[in-house]
Amino acid sequence: MGNEVNVKKVKPYPFACILSKDTDVFQCQVLRIEVVGFYVEAENIQWRPSDRCIVDFILPVRNVRIKAHAMLVKVTNSLMPDPAKRLHKRLEFQFLDLPLIAVKQIKAFCQDINQK
Repeated sequence: MGNEVNVKKVKPYPFACILSKDTDVFQCQVLRIEVVGFYVEAENIQWRPSDRCIVDFILPVRNVRIKAHAMLVKVTNSLMPDPAKRLHKRLEFQFLDLPLIAVKQIKAFCQDINQK
């Protein structure tokens, strides 16, 4: 009997985030994150490019909370092939004022999961 340690692997994506702008608050799923920005999947957000918001999430694997200002730069809509024909929205955001410590944590997260 050796020193065996069970390591639980954490799935990096998607992970939950909260986007808030004025009185609008949405729970979304982050599909990908980089130091410059992130992509989310959402159904009910009616924002336009250049809209600004606050994003709040806990970075998986590293278990670090990040809260920062972001700006919507692109919205991609597609119709889901399921019977309900739901509208699928993918939103691309850029960080506006990400603190240096958060930049380091996101870089480390991307390295941890071997993200290119």
